[in-house]
Amino acid sequence: MSKLMVVLGLGLMTGGAQAQSAAEAAEPKQQYLAEQKSTGKTFGAYFYPRYSQLYTLAPAAFVAKMDSARRVFDALLDRHAPQLEVRFVEEQRTETRFYFDRLLLDYPDAHHTYTGQTAPLPAAITRRLRRNLADFDQPALLTNNDFKEYFRSYLRLQVRQELRKPAYARHDNKWLQATWKLLPRLIRNQQCREFWQQHYLYEHLDNHGVKNTADLVSRFNASCQDTAYRGKINRLYEQELAGRRNHLVRTYKTVGAQTLDLHLFGAVPSGTGQPRPAIVFFHGGSWSEGKPDWFFGTCEDFAKRGWVACAVEYRTVDRHNTLPFAAVRDARSAMRWLRQHAAELGLDTARIVATGNSAGGHLAVATALATGCDEPTDDVRWSPRPNAVVANAGVYDLTTSGNAWISKDLPDKAQVRSISPLHLVGPGMPPMLLLHGTQDGNVPFATAEAFYQAATAAGNRVELETLPNAGHFIWFDPRFGKQVYERRNSYLQSLGY
Repeated sequence: MSKLMVVLGLGLMTGGAQAQSAAEAAEPKQQYLAEQKSTGKTFGAYFYPRYSQLYTLAPAAFVAKMDSARRVFDALLDRHAPQLEVRFVEEQRTETRFYFDRLLLDYPDAHHTYTGQTAPLPAAITRRLRRNLADFDQPALLTNNDFKEYFRSYLRLQVRQELRKPAYARHDNKWLQATWKLLPRLIRNQQCREFWQQHYLYEHLDNHGVKNTADLVSRFNASCQDTAYRGKINRLYEQELAGRRNHLVRTYKTVGAQTLDLHLFGAVPSGTGQPRPAIVFFHGGSWSEGKPDWFFGTCEDFAKRGWVACAVEYRTVDRHNTLPFAAVRDARSAMRWLRQHAAELGLDTARIVATGNSAGGHLAVATALATGCDEPTDDVRWSPRPNAVVANAGVYDLTTSGNAWISKDLPDKAQVRSISPLHLVGPGMPPMLLLHGTQDGNVPFATAEAFYQAATAAGNRVELETLPNAGHFIWFDPRFGKQVYERRNSYLQSLGY
């Protein structure tokens, strides 16, 4: 019996016994769900901490472990099935099937990410997964979360293939455009197709913004028969448009057919008052999603306090099909543009702060340290270096297994070090405040601590604000958000800003 089977078996026996002893008189469905939850926790505790290790296994070994785990869940359901409704049993079998099939579906890409090698699934597994295609036309499955996660994984893989076509080279919103083209090919049922169209369009507007989406919104309105879907999309679209009015928008860079904008608040031309300090915000989103709009409210607050506040649009994976190298080049270009246009904006070039959350924190630091990553068209006479940096839950080491996707297709894997702050530390860095939670599950606290230690050892003024028991999203976590904002403000005041 495999180690995984033993772990799950023990979890099933102990968790099941506890659930039964605590609820002897409970309904059969509740007893089953209690045991299933316990078993799921046992599997999650085994699988997710070992995610990268498991996906480096050979195909047959990985499949054996996943099928072994699946049999534990199936056996649990079989034991309870005689006391459960037939429909509920079918739903549970479907959930288990799609959950584990998704783990198998992800194997080839994840294996390549962590090993650099191609390893196709066994033919029998490929045939098994191919049978799931028919379920894409089943409206009843649209309420099943495990099915929806499976579909999203499948479509993500198909989009990657689609975007290899040269036709997308000049597109903005590349992932959305490819998704829009693929959905009619994969789904014939109109109800299912419209569900996914509104899902992906809403998700894009919400997480990537409204820029250059008018055509897709128009096409959706023309083809969608579901009035609720149309209303949902149009309300968000108008809301996004409204948020982009009443402030200054300037294009700071053109790359091919793509323009990139700065959203400016509080800009006052020189000659109308004293130059103002400037704060430049880079949004988070794993370099894959995000939009400058997320900082509009904060920018307005800073403008009221006498700052020039700026939210930066930069290239991301899902909009532009780029890697973080492009985002770093954009961040440094934006800082250069601000210095070049300081007089017309009324900003003080001796008091420019770069800041951001998560991947945005990485970009804020990279504007100062990634000296080998510049756009060839930049006027390098203007410095991208900020006068100070504030990073919330920033990413400091891009060579970890969690960031392996960045370098998986690079001929030289070490290239990622050129944008990895931990590997760029040296003397003469601008003052920095790093805020990081000790329980950050996205960016381990140890990476922030390592960067802090290296930077201070090099003689730099860097402060690490440790947030005990805080997770990753410290900037809007109600337990820590106020502390983060107050610490940032007091730090800027200490610098004379």
